[in-house]
Amino acid sequence: MSKFKRVKKLSVWRKLALVTWSPPGDPSVYGQFEFDATNAIQFIADYNKKHNSKVTITHFAAKAVGLTIAKYPGINGLIKWGQLYARDSVDIFLQVAIPFKNDDTKENLSGAKINKIDKKPLREIVNELGDQVHDIRDDRDPQFQKTFDMAKRIPVWLLKPLVRIHEFLVYNLNINAPSLGMVPDPFGSAMVTSVGSLGIPPGLAPLVPPSRCPIVICVGKAEDKAWVVDGKIEIRPIISYTATFDHRFMDGLVGSRMFKRFMEVLENPAEHMDASQ
Repeated sequence: MSKFKRVKKLSVWRKLALVTWSPPGDPSVYGQFEFDATNAIQFIADYNKKHNSKVTITHFAAKAVGLTIAKYPGINGLIKWGQLYARDSVDIFLQVAIPFKNDDTKENLSGAKINKIDKKPLREIVNELGDQVHDIRDDRDPQFQKTFDMAKRIPVWLLKPLVRIHEFLVYNLNINAPSLGMVPDPFGSAMVTSVGSLGIPPGLAPLVPPSRCPIVICVGKAEDKAWVVDGKIEIRPIISYTATFDHRFMDGLVGSRMFKRFMEVLENPAEHMDASQ
């Protein structure tokens, strides 16, 4: 018979994860696709050279998600009081790994939200994300620092109801109290998480219930693969993506339209992401 020993030393993120998800019963729909990143990689290189910027595939993907949601505003919303509510701007939450101080083998998971990402040039997205990440890693982000401080002190059995209460106050009652770690809509329209920098293919990321965020996109790394181009096999840099969405917001028809728009932006960036911005 197996013997089990309770793990007592948990990271803040692990404690939050334990109280966030329940057994299966959610409306998640998963998808996976690949695209030829030749044009995207060249576009990013040219853009960085022209603007002396540091755009990566992650910034590029986040902008593409924002432009896609802007095209189909019906999927830009949240559920509260059992009803659908529309957001008035396209805001993307990018997940960020935070190393423990003095221990690089452990990490917490946090993130930064870029407001109105569909209207911002790539270089502005780079700078804004960089500033937020720097603040988070230096313990100078008021929103997430208060959340982490609370989670460190509270046992798991008590943390779950407190997370639900926090969610209810922020989303259902629209409480705005930064001093208590409560700010309006902290996660925005969609989440983008990039595992390509870790050298691994994308997994099927779960929806995070307390975020009221109906879309999660996971970005993989660029890998040389055989690809059919004009009837011929060529070696091209291919990037894999996975998408998870809330079936209460989207069905297959809307999902297919969103997918086509997303691919248009990814494969033809010069037409959709103005390099002059």
